Amino acid sequence: MALASHKPSILDEDIFRRILSFCSVPSLLTISETCHDFHAIVFSRHVWITFLSDLHVRNMVNLSSGQLDAFSLEGLIDLTKQTLFGPKTWSPLCPSPPSVARRQWLRVKNLDPRLRTISFDDDPLLLEALPLAGVPRMLPGGRYIMYHNAKKLECYSLVEEKLVWRYISSSAGDVVDTYTTDMMDYGRAVVIMVGLHYEGNPSIKFVETVRLDLNSYVSQSLLYAKIPKPVVEHGPNSPPALTILSICELTRPRVCGDFAAIILFPFRLIFILNIKTRLTTMFHLNDVRAEYDIALFPGYLAVLETTRCKISLKVWNTQALIDIGETARLEDVSPIMTIPFDNPTLQKRPRVCLSCHASPLESDTYTLWALVSTRDTTTAYYRRGTIVSKFELSLCPTPALRQTMLKYIDGEEYSIPPSSDISYTGHVGALDAEEGRMLILSLAHMPLPSKKGGVLGHRNLKHGQLSPYGIAEVLTEGADNIVVNYYN
Repeated sequence: MALASHKPSILDEDIFRRILSFCSVPSLLTISETCHDFHAIVFSRHVWITFLSDLHVRNMVNLSSGQLDAFSLEGLIDLTKQTLFGPKTWSPLCPSPPSVARRQWLRVKNLDPRLRTISFDDDPLLLEALPLAGVPRMLPGGRYIMYHNAKKLECYSLVEEKLVWRYISSSAGDVVDTYTTDMMDYGRAVVIMVGLHYEGNPSIKFVETVRLDLNSYVSQSLLYAKIPKPVVEHGPNSPPALTILSICELTRPRVCGDFAAIILFPFRLIFILNIKTRLTTMFHLNDVRAEYDIALFPGYLAVLETTRCKISLKVWNTQALIDIGETARLEDVSPIMTIPFDNPTLQKRPRVCLSCHASPLESDTYTLWALVSTRDTTTAYYRRGTIVSKFELSLCPTPALRQTMLKYIDGEEYSIPPSSDISYTGHVGALDAEEGRMLILSLAHMPLPSKKGGVLGHRNLKHGQLSPYGIAEVLTEGADNIVVNYYN
């Protein structure tokens, strides 16, 4: 068939479809507006199956069951929209409440006892203090669930509906404190960074990175390192002199490619590792009175810093930090990129959250969401509010960072649990302290949060974690169930 009926074509339709397979969604839509023939080819099942197959290989489409070939053209386009923008019923502009299209249950033994006993009826703010332990998380691609279950770290297959792997430390007696993951080899493996303490002495901290083969479910230790005793500078911005290691907590674990990083709280120390070379270093973050979150993307470390009046997002070359090779202050190393902006909420100790996701639309491009929100809702002296910012980061030909969204929402009182991540589409689970319930917030549409019907656990503890891409929410239900809700 010729591409245009009114004149001969020099381009075969199969070749043209092959060219379209390299195009992003915005480019496809632009091409479809060129003429009727191009529109017909762009909106063919072959083109959209090819596009979504690429996203599936890159773990950006949730397909725990079924194949793309089973989708109609309309279904393929809807799946694309859900991946890029989130479920249609999650939007505050949608007249209907969030609608669950499909639900899947996993039976879990020894469910974290905190999830059975804590209730909103006891104290709504207890949910905010719930750490990463006890919160199931879906890996990108939608085929596996990682679960920090009562001091154990486990991996469940949604396809096989069973436990397929349990973490065993390289050293006997280690207890899992926290973890994070990075998908590798087009979804055939996952690298897991685990923060640990010694059961007989919780002040002794370790990190281990392991590679889990998702075909054989065999894991291999890549790096096991003891975290050195922190050296804390005592000055006007330092905490009181305390027994350091007895109160040190491992938070904000991140891993990407050859690098991993983790924050030592409350001393605002960041421990950075090169997994391949086994080199490590420790940095003091600038101000112990500030709040921090971090993100890793290939070759770079991003740090979100929030002080009383200023917020900044700074980016460093991770290998350059490793090469310093000794404990130093991060402010003494010049970042390669900085975007500062005001903090009009004037919170004494705000909650901060920074999430980073590879873009499904462009290669070597990343989307970062930054959220700063009220932490102490009982203090009337400080102005309450929420700040939302979105950044686009491109690595080619040279790293470039730009801020694409900045919103100041005055008077909103949403608290983000420390275990929460913001999805690529800009959705996050948050606690409405005033009403004592969990909501799905659509950051792109704030200050119109999806309150109507967007409740993820009204008057009981069902704290859900949203999938990195697309349409799913993972939560605990009852005494021994993990539930995955797939939304329309």
